Amino acid sequence: MAITPAGVTGEARDKRCTLARMQPPGFGEIVFILVLCAVVFLGSKVNPIGDAVGGFIKGLRRGMTEDKRIQVRTAPRDRTPPA
Repeated sequence: MAITPAGVTGEARDKRCTLARMQPPGFGEIVFILVLCAVVFLGSKVNPIGDAVGGFIKGLRRGMTEDKRIQVRTAPRDRTPPA
């Protein structure tokens, strides 16, 4: 192994250059990291969040159909003349 003027051998210089040429993480890698962090840190909150989202969707579907359980009444009009 020959020592270069900077004092770094050729093999170490090649490793350093390879690390300097690393590309930033892609979209898929970022999504994977975020999902992994969510599972690790929010694992105990997944069930209540799923229940809330499911209840919201169920209520939304019920509201979109002609459900007789939901009754909309108009407010009675005030019959006094304006002053």
